[in-house]
Amino acid sequence: MPPDPPRSARRPRPLAPALALALGGCFVDEPSASTEGSGGSTSTGEATSTSATTTGASTSETSSTAETSAVEPVCGDGKIEGDEACDSGALNGTMSLCKLDCTLNVCGDGVVSPIEECDDGDDVDLNACSNLCVLARCGDGVVQVGESCDDGNDVAGDGCSAGCVLETCGNGTADPGEGCDDGNAIDDDACTNACTAPACGDGIIQIVAGEECDDAENNVDGLACSSECQAARCGDGILQAALGEACDDGNRGDGDGCSTECERDAYFVFVSGNTYDGNLGGRKGADALCQQEAADAGLGGVFRAWISDTTGSPQQSFVKSTLPYIRVDGEVVALSYANLVAAQSLKAPLNVTPTGDVLQSGGDGCGPENSVWTNTETNGSADVVDDCNDWLVAVTGKSAVGRWDRIDGSWTDAGCTASCIAILRLYCFEEP
Repeated sequence: MPPDPPRSARRPRPLAPALALALGGCFVDEPSASTEGSGGSTSTGEATSTSATTTGASTSETSSTAETSAVEPVCGDGKIEGDEACDSGALNGTMSLCKLDCTLNVCGDGVVSPIEECDDGDDVDLNACSNLCVLARCGDGVVQVGESCDDGNDVAGDGCSAGCVLETCGNGTADPGEGCDDGNAIDDDACTNACTAPACGDGIIQIVAGEECDDAENNVDGLACSSECQAARCGDGILQAALGEACDDGNRGDGDGCSTECERDAYFVFVSGNTYDGNLGGRKGADALCQQEAADAGLGGVFRAWISDTTGSPQQSFVKSTLPYIRVDGEVVALSYANLVAAQSLKAPLNVTPTGDVLQSGGDGCGPENSVWTNTETNGSADVVDDCNDWLVAVTGKSAVGRWDRIDGSWTDAGCTASCIAILRLYCFEEP
C-alpha cells in the first residue's frame, strides 16, 4: 500500500530552542517487536495452512500466509507514529505546542501557541502581528500604522520620541532644542512656526504681544519700524527723517520746539552748564563745546556759541531763525533772531542750562558767578574790546562779557571785561 500523503503541505518554520525543549516530553519511542515466552523462544506470528489435493484434471494447492499489517497511527494517543511531528495526547490543541492534527504549532501557522503573543498566519511584518509572532508596539523597531517613526528605543531627543512620533517642529511636543511647539501652522500666536517664542525682531508681527510691525533686522529707530516693533509716527519720540519729520519730542504739544505735526516751532538756547577760561580753541572750538553739552543733554540739532572775534560774529555766521528761541524749560527768550537783536532785550533771562538747571545770580558785578564770554554787541556784531587773542590765549588779555541774569542789553554786553584766565560760561544757540 502506498504511504498516505503528508497532512500539511506547509513547511513549518524552524523551531525555536525553547519550543524544541518544551516538546521534548512529547516524543516517545515504541518497541519494534514483542518478545513472548521464556527461555528465549520467539513467536513470528506466522500461520501456515496445508492445501488439500483432489483427484482430477487439475490439482490446486491453496496456501495462505498471514501477512504482517502496519498499524495506522492515531493522533492524540500520546505516541508519535507515522508522519506525526508531535503528539501530546489530550493536550493537543490550539493553545498547545502540538496541534490537534499532530503538527507542530509554529510561528506563521495562524495558531497562537503558548509562547507566541499572536499569529496571523501571514508574512507581513508591518501589521498588528510581526513575523516573529510578537504584537506590534512602539519601540519594536518597526514603523507600524499610526507611528511616524520607531527607532527601537524609548529615548527622547534622538529624532524619534518615546511615543514613536518624529521630533520635528509642529508635532505638538516641545522637543529638545525647541522653545515651544503648539502643533499648528499659525505663525503669529504664542508659538511661531519655527517653534520659538514670539519676539520683536523675528520678522513676525505679533499683534497679541502689542507689536505694530516687525521688519526683523531692519527694526531701527528712525526707520518705518522701531526697535520696539512700533510703527513710526509723529509723537513717538523718534526722529523719522525718512517720513519727513523735522523733530519729534515725544509729545503732542506745541510751542516746545516741536509741533504736533513734528515740525520745528522754536529753537533752543541755553547757558552752558560748564565753565571755561578764555582759551576756547577759537570760535570753532567754542561751537564744539556747545555742541557737546547739547548732545550730552539729549538735544539734537546744531548749536553755535554766541561769541565774536576778528574772524567773525553771530551777525555774520549764524543761520538766523525766524522762529522763537526758547529755553529747555519752554520759556521764550526771543521771538526770532531779528527780534533778539532789534529789541535789545530778552523776554526771559538766559539762565537755564541744557539739562534744565536754573542758575541763581550771585552778585551785581561782572564776576565769574554771573558772567558769560561774548565780546558781542546787542546787534550780534563783534565788540571792539580784546577777545583773548581770538579765543586762543588764556594767560594774558581780556574780553568783553555779558551777564546771564539780565534781560536788558547787558545780557550780551554788560559794559565790563574779564581777564582771559577767568572761568566763565558760554551762550549756546541752536541753528535752524
